[in-house]
Amino acid sequence: MEFTQTNLTIRPETIERQKPVFGLSLDQMNAVRFFCIQLLKSQDLMLWQKLALLGLFCESLTEALKRGGQKQTAEITESMRTLVENGQFEEVNKDG
Repeated sequence: MEFTQTNLTIRPETIERQKPVFGLSLDQMNAVRFFCIQLLKSQDLMLWQKLALLGLFCESLTEALKRGGQKQTAEITESMRTLVENGQFEEVNKDG
């Protein structure tokens, strides 16, 4: 899977403005989207591991948002990134 970026000329009236969702700013939503894309593009994990981590990430984020923890978005994203980068996910998987 490869994501590419391209420049397009479009009519301004066809652009729909993205509004914040669940109290997240546009920057926070972009950070979440970027993390999810990075995770799915990872070459170090098998598909089932990527999907399991994505599910864990979504559950953690959903729970935080339910409690009004929008400011925890960066912390949750960073802890998931650390889990993957340090190989801790494989250790959790081996234990159970």
